Amino acid sequence: MQAEAVRPIIEDTNNLKILILSHNELRDEGGKLIGDALLWSDTIQHLDLSWNKLHRRGAIKVAEALVKNTSITSLDLSWNGLHMEGVTALGKALEKNNTLTETEISVITG
Repeated sequence: MQAEAVRPIIEDTNNLKILILSHNELRDEGGKLIGDALLWSDTIQHLDLSWNKLHRRGAIKVAEALVKNTSITSLDLSWNGLHMEGVTALGKALEKNNTLTETEISVITG
C-alpha cells in the first residue's frame, strides 16, 4: 500500500473513526506521510500501524502528530522496530497528549 494514497483519506474524511493499516510495508517514509496527515485528522479514534517497519524516523513523525492530535484514543505500533529513539519520542508525546488511553508498542529493536 502506498502511504500517498492513504494521506488524503485521513486528511479529508470527516467520519473515519477506525483506521487499520497493519501489514502494509509503510516504512519510514510512509510513517512520515501518515504522521503529517494525522495533524489534520480530528475523527480517527483507533489507529493500527502495526507490522509496517516504521522504524525510528516513522515513529518520530507519528509521535510528533500525537502531540497535536486530540482524537486518537487507541494506537498500535507493535512490530515496527521503533528503536529507542522512536520509543523516546512516543514517550515525550504521551506527556503532552491527554486523549490516548491505549498504546501497543511491543517488540522494540535497536
